[in-house]
Amino acid sequence: SSLEAAKNGCALVVSENPISLELFKNHAEFCQPQSVASIEKALQKALNQTGQPSPEFLASFSWPLAAKKLADLYMELCSKDEV
Repeated sequence: SSLEAAKNGCALVVSENPISLELFKNHAEFCQPQSVASIEKALQKALNQTGQPSPEFLASFSWPLAAKKLADLYMELCSKDEV
């Protein structure tokens, strides 16, 4: 849902978990979901943002790219010698 929101020009607020930090880097505001104050702070920052995520960032999450990465991974796994 966060990627869909970004593609539609929305500012992002996501939890501060390792996967979100890796994926969104400087393209989102981060918060601790257990903390109302943290959520409020992140929402305020997001509301004051200008601009949208870069096309390069959004392109890195396309379906064709995901399919290619998955195919590459399968090819790599299939080419490994059996132990």
